[in-house]
Amino acid sequence: MKAVILAAGFGSRMGSGLPKPLVRLFGIPLIEHKILKLKGYKIAVVYHDERVAEFIREKYPNITLIHNPYPEKENGYSLYCAKDFIKEGENFILLMADHYYGDKFFSNIFEEENKNIIFVSSYCNDPDEATKVKVENERVVKIGKGLLDYDYFDTGFFICTREVFIYAEKLLHREKIKLSDIMQEIANDRKLFYKVIDDFWIDIDTQEDLKTAEKLIRKSLIKKTDGFISKYINRQISTRITPFLTRFDFITPNFLTYLTAALGFFAGFLFLYKKYLLAGILTQVASVIDGCDGEIARLKNLSSKFG
Repeated sequence: MKAVILAAGFGSRMGSGLPKPLVRLFGIPLIEHKILKLKGYKIAVVYHDERVAEFIREKYPNITLIHNPYPEKENGYSLYCAKDFIKEGENFILLMADHYYGDKFFSNIFEEENKNIIFVSSYCNDPDEATKVKVENERVVKIGKGLLDYDYFDTGFFICTREVFIYAEKLLHREKIKLSDIMQEIANDRKLFYKVIDDFWIDIDTQEDLKTAEKLIRKSLIKKTDGFISKYINRQISTRITPFLTRFDFITPNFLTYLTAALGFFAGFLFLYKKYLLAGILTQVASVIDGCDGEIARLKNLSSKFG
């Protein structure tokens, strides 16, 4: 299956000096969070800023780059730019570079579905800015920011058929083409379905949104099986170390597994020689690093049977 990531927006509200897809969230560029979760998919990135293209070329040379020369025409036109990447009869995943999606979004992708599906949510951190969705039975009937009567929020995550480009082409005469306009056209023909995802997501437009996303991710990394010490001490430390560690590609979960084991053995020797205080501190450090191990595995989609 193929995936298209839209990354051609201006991102002026972020105010970071970087293209928004390259702004780091938990130590990882926003766009990379999606790329890591889409391992095994053939990915295309629609971009405008050359710095985004340079990042992709250097780190992910197998990803197809599609230049959008008119980003002011909005995200619907960015989607249309990817029309040659999707062949007749192919379905694809469509998602936004500046959104963060919880794991359940990716676990609910079913390749055999041959219809247009929007992933919706009851949750939204900023309802006033969000695009709303009105549904009827299994279909979407209305989609737009200005809806007063709505059921869910549009998360910017879709499964699309190639037919979506036919609808986009019908709107090319407009000065601006929003993705929601294309989806409304599909909904008018009763061809837009929806799937409710019970997980957090966030559209990151500002530095405040970035901070909110960090908090949501930190909360999601706490396991239900964590004990009292792990939850209220170790995890509070590890989730603040992990954003620093994720910046380095050589720090993998396996690297941390070996490091934790080495620290554990060393702590054992210290206990043997009755250096109890130092041994206890080192054991606690090993436990915190072991937490970072699992957190990086989840964030970078590197979980394995070996791990």
